[in-house]
Amino acid sequence: MIREIKDTINVRVRNNTAFVQNVNLLGGTSDPLGVPPSLLYQWDLSNETFSGTVTAKIIISNTSNPTPVTYTVQVTQLNVSGVVYALNTLNLGVFQLSGNIIYVSNDYYIYGALSVSGVSILGTTGTFPAGILVDNVGNVFTSNSGSSDISKITPSGASSILAVTGLNPRGIVIDSAQNLYTPSSTSSSVYLTTQSGISTAFGATNTQPNAITIDNLGNIYTANQVGNDITKITPSAVSTNYGNLSFNLVVQMVVDSLGNVYVVCTANTVIKVTPSGVSTPFGVYPLGSSTSSIAIDSSDNIYVANEQTVWKLTPSAVQTTYGTTIDFIQYISIDSLDNIYCTLQNGNIEKVLSNGGTTIIADLSGYGGFPFASIVDSNFNVYVTDVSNNVVYLIVQ
Repeated sequence: MIREIKDTINVRVRNNTAFVQNVNLLGGTSDPLGVPPSLLYQWDLSNETFSGTVTAKIIISNTSNPTPVTYTVQVTQLNVSGVVYALNTLNLGVFQLSGNIIYVSNDYYIYGALSVSGVSILGTTGTFPAGILVDNVGNVFTSNSGSSDISKITPSGASSILAVTGLNPRGIVIDSAQNLYTPSSTSSSVYLTTQSGISTAFGATNTQPNAITIDNLGNIYTANQVGNDITKITPSAVSTNYGNLSFNLVVQMVVDSLGNVYVVCTANTVIKVTPSGVSTPFGVYPLGSSTSSIAIDSSDNIYVANEQTVWKLTPSAVQTTYGTTIDFIQYISIDSLDNIYCTLQNGNIEKVLSNGGTTIIADLSGYGGFPFASIVDSNFNVYVTDVSNNVVYLIVQ
């Protein structure tokens, strides 16, 4: 006799959130795939987009063996295949899969969830999504420098153009009220965009702001490519010069908890600008001339990508090698455990682990695009823009 069979299975495919999928009872069978008499259940993956093969995990239990047992199967495109056996003798043979049908033997019930990990296309963007962020409810926003707008992608994958902004926005940040800010390199200003899609000029900058960051008080900072300096814009939209740079090859910037701004430039240099406007080089990056990206952790340690190396610099400028990658790094982002995610030129996303070592978490080269900017949410989901295909990939770990 069946003790309990739940009528839904939660499928975690986006933003590490369990989205409920309907599960249909198909009927009984006397001997499916050689297992004891079972009920047949089926779940629907028709709205999901998978690349290659990803991993699905299903947790079941029963009253005589209440310890949850996790089964692992392979998901290719929309099909689930393979035979799944229990991890201990008490559950041996009670659960199998064929196609997208779940076979559960008598006296067992589905205890937990079906979770899908791997790569999917979360949604589409405007042209050349150069910047990316995630808000406090899991919406993804990209600043699209080719089409001069902001895209919004909901956790369920619904994609839309939120607002038209100033021209060529190459970065995007968000404040505590969930307002979005993008630099307009052609109009020398920062645009504020609300969640309802209203976009207005917020503050003036010097010539051609090419990078943007925000501190924990809501102050906006831009690094100005032609102006060769930094502008600070307060939450009340007052703009001032914050400091000068020694050259104008600006790529990316961050700000620490004390208001020190760090600007990474392509000529193998990171410039530190203090709140008093003092500008000095920060760190030495000896490899070639392709210092490409920067990140900061909660302790104000700085991470810099330089060719195939990630460097770590403490607030007192002690520099060490944090990790090396298999190809040149284009962009880095960081999670709450200080793991660094590197978008590589070959299309791989390589994770530099905080406890040492690296691992490839995704290969996006098969999409034929140009993966670029990334961000990691609080659930360790990774979002990557593709500036050639104009999409955002979701990597569920």
